[in-house]
Amino acid sequence: MSAPAPVVGQGVRRKDGVLKVTGGATYASDQMLPGMAHAVLVGSTVPAGRIVRIDRTAALPAPGILGIVTHENAPRLHPPGGMATGGEYAEHFFPLQDPE
Repeated sequence: MSAPAPVVGQGVRRKDGVLKVTGGATYASDQMLPGMAHAVLVGSTVPAGRIVRIDRTAALPAPGILGIVTHENAPRLHPPGGMATGGEYAEHFFPLQDPE
């Protein structure tokens, strides 16, 4: 009877291994392209509540601000159709869709 095949294969030397462990690797997030924009998420300090007002007056005129996305102007999301019964596709919370 022969020995069972190994579950995990042999180690492979990666071309980018040394760069990754020494901090020298370049990732997609390291790229800076002309006109590139970035987003910053701001979470609530209240775990459950209702937004009654958003004061944008200080943020909108700040240098580099292109816009502010809130539940008031975010694109509407629609729950997926089909037979999804669990996991992320059965999610009942859709961010930026209402003031709660």
